[in-house]
Amino acid sequence: MAATPSKKPDNNEFHWTPEGIRRVEEPAPVPSPAAVPARDYDPAPDAESRRYPRIDLKVPILYRILTEEPNLASAGLHPDLPTRTDNISVTGAGLILAEKLAPGTLLALSIHLENKKKISAVAKVVWSQPTETPHHHLTGLEFVVVYRKASSHTEYMSPIALKNLLE
Repeated sequence: MAATPSKKPDNNEFHWTPEGIRRVEEPAPVPSPAAVPARDYDPAPDAESRRYPRIDLKVPILYRILTEEPNLASAGLHPDLPTRTDNISVTGAGLILAEKLAPGTLLALSIHLENKKKISAVAKVVWSQPTETPHHHLTGLEFVVVYRKASSHTEYMSPIALKNLLE
């Protein structure tokens, strides 16, 4: 059998640790079995596994429900309804909305990051569930396209570029 090369960690990868989300800078040491704390629960059988973890990041966001297929040059892509994220990842976000939206609904988003960078996106509603606050819904979104507008062009962003902005 041929030996397979070991995978080097990507310096842009994030991983969950007991201390929170950490960027991989070097291979993490493998804890001995005695060092791993015992869990008093088993993860649900339908627990999701994510390629990119969610970050509990509350940032202001403007949104607009799209009634037709989006065109990035369209005036309809100017979001104007304020809300905030509950969490965000490079592939989607959780928003707190005052309305329940059906899965498949498209939204135009303007995300205002803490470092004063603004990115735009078109996202699709994946799910919506009521919160403990009356008339509020936590809504899961999947990004369809993420971009930044400059005066002369539109820059489409890859998941890696978005991850770098979220750092």
